[in-house]
Amino acid sequence: MLPGLVSRPGTRLGVIAVVLVGGALAAAFGPRFTQATSRSAGAPFSYTPPGEFNSADPEQLAAIQATAPQIRGAWVVANTAPGLTKPSVSLLHAPRMGGVEMSELDAIADGMPALLAASGATWRTERISRESRGDGTSVGWIEGACTKGELGYHSLELVFPDDDGTSFVTATLPDPVAGSTAGSSTEAKLETWDAEFLATVHSATGVALRIGAPPWWMRAGWGGGVALLLLLASNIVDRRKSRVPAGASIPAPPMPLYERDQR
Repeated sequence: MLPGLVSRPGTRLGVIAVVLVGGALAAAFGPRFTQATSRSAGAPFSYTPPGEFNSADPEQLAAIQATAPQIRGAWVVANTAPGLTKPSVSLLHAPRMGGVEMSELDAIADGMPALLAASGATWRTERISRESRGDGTSVGWIEGACTKGELGYHSLELVFPDDDGTSFVTATLPDPVAGSTAGSSTEAKLETWDAEFLATVHSATGVALRIGAPPWWMRAGWGGGVALLLLLASNIVDRRKSRVPAGASIPAPPMPLYERDQR
């Protein structure tokens, strides 16, 4: 029999009820004591791309927003060699209140092939990570290799939680292999853009801290741990109640009936 589950039926059922309720409450609320909680940014989200990117023409941006109002900004690099994808950055906002847990970033990456297929492009995931900022918030980083026809390019997706949902920054960059022979002014930037975009992750403002639900193993640890402690505590209490005090006399057992008859 488990510790604390004494032989008296009423007490046994009471102990089981206390253990089950205590374990369930610990699994539900315990992780709050060991896991960080979500925190709002308290300011609108603002993003600035690397310095080589200039704001798109206002009329062009207005035309894009007419069909895709979720687009909040667009930037391009003016001087691009022929045969290369023009470097560009777009900012899209969605009311999605998700976080940047690895499972959520994996789901976004898994949906990219179908999303780009509508425009005749392909996607191959190359990197998924979370970048931690100095204020305690985290930003998702998803990088993929893409092709459209005979043209290859790289796509970078930055995922910023904000107070109104999630801001997605998409950077379209020339393929490094093509750039190595293009002889363009952009070629020198191909290897440094990675570091520059990483810097924009830290310079962006209005980034919220959004914590996902506790993992199952954390809930199981809290629930199982508290349940075990309750069982042990019940066992200790029961043993103390059943212990005979020091110096107390032990009463003699009652005389058998046949001995009484003989007397």
